[in-house]
Order: sequence, then C-alpha cells, then structure tokens
Amino acid sequence: MCYQNFILMGLAISALSGCGALGPSEYKEPLEGETATLVFSKGGHMLVIPSIYSGAAECTDRTRLPSIPDDGELARKIKAGQPISFSLARTENYLSSGCISTVTFTPEANHRYIAQIRGHELTCHIELSDEGSAAGEYSPPRSTPKTDRNWHRPVSEHGPFCAE
Repeated sequence: MCYQNFILMGLAISALSGCGALGPSEYKEPLEGETATLVFSKGGHMLVIPSIYSGAAECTDRTRLPSIPDDGELARKIKAGQPISFSLARTENYLSSGCISTVTFTPEANHRYIAQIRGHELTCHIELSDEGSAAGEYSPPRSTPKTDRNWHRPVSEHGPFCAE
C-alpha cells in the first residue's frame, strides 16, 4: 500500500507541475531569424538570477538562466523585432530578503542591451539601456523604452508570472 501511495504522490506532483517538469526549462538561444544581445549585469555583492519568458504578453513559460557571475555579466541572444519579457530576482549579500522586477520591451536586430537591477532590499527596478549596433557608429548607451510589469507567483512554471 505504501508503494502505491508513493507512485500516486509522484503522479500528482508531475501533473501539478505541468508536463512533469518541476522547475523552469533551460533558456535556448534562437537559431534563426534576426537577433539582439541581452546582457544581464550586476554591481555589488548580491545574487541576481535572470529569467526569460517564452510568452511575453503574460510572462508565461519561464526559462532559466544561470545566476549572474561575480565578475558582473551574463549575455544571451534573443529574438529581435518582437516583445520579450524577463525578470531579475535579487538578494543582497546572498541573504534571504530580496526582490523581483520584470519588464517587457521590443529589441532591435543586432543591438546590444544592458539590463541591470537597481534598488535596495525589497524595492527594486530594472534599468535597460541600448548600446546600439556593432555595425553602427559609436553612440553612448541610451535608455530603452520598456514596460514595467507586476510580477506574481503563479500556480506552475508555465505562468502567468505577470499581471498588469
């Protein structure tokens, strides 16, 4: 009887977590089409973990990335010309208190964007800047239009993680 309960418990966890995955899937860079580069950056001694959502409108289907290393940057290719949503989760001094900030923006092809989380303790926001195209003339980074989203914890990893 105990063995049957163990199997039922495993099936229930699998069903509740969606497709048998207990956590977010690993982010996969686009293999075709126009792309941009999104660089996650941090300053100071803190743990910062980025997430990119496959469904930008409601922040659905969260994909995981490694934490930003202590040297400060983590870069990934993203699809250009369509909205993308991502979150940065931060804990200061690697302690338990922290915050999560989520934004949506539409990247331009061949541009390099820098996303950095700013704030203190439980309050934070993402600063997003465009460093332009590698093929173009140098211009100073400029602020990128973005929509700040309200992050909330969904029932499963499929989301939605955003609320308007």
